[in-house]
Amino acid sequence: MVRERARRIALGWFDMPYPTFKRLALFAASQDDSIDCVQWVEWLVVDDAWWLWSVDTQRETMRLLVQQGAKLSPSTRATLEAAILAGPPRRMFRDDLEPERWQFRADRSIWLHLSKLRNSRQVLE
Repeated sequence: MVRERARRIALGWFDMPYPTFKRLALFAASQDDSIDCVQWVEWLVVDDAWWLWSVDTQRETMRLLVQQGAKLSPSTRATLEAAILAGPPRRMFRDDLEPERWQFRADRSIWLHLSKLRNSRQVLE
C-alpha cells in the first residue's frame, strides 16, 4: 500500500511544470519496481524528447538509462532508441551556434545517451 502510494505521488510529479519535479519523477523511476518502463520512456520522449535532452534532468536521465535500460521491452527500447538517434531539438540551443558546433554537440549527446543505455547491458539495434 505504501509502495503504491509512493508510485502515484511520483507519477504526479512528472505532471508538474517545474524541472525539479521532473527530476524527482525520473529519480523515482530509476528505483526498482517503481515506475513502469513504458511510462518513463513516454516521459522522456514527450514534447520532442525535451526531458531526454534537458540539462535540467541530465543526471537523473543518465542514471535511469543505466539502472533500468535493461528492463525495456523490444518495442519500448525501439521508441527510446529512435528518440535518441533523432538527437536533441535544435531549439534547445542558441540560434547563433555555428552548424559545425551544433552538429558536434548533437553527435556527442547522442553518443552519450546510447552509451548509457548500453551500460545497462541492453543490446542496441
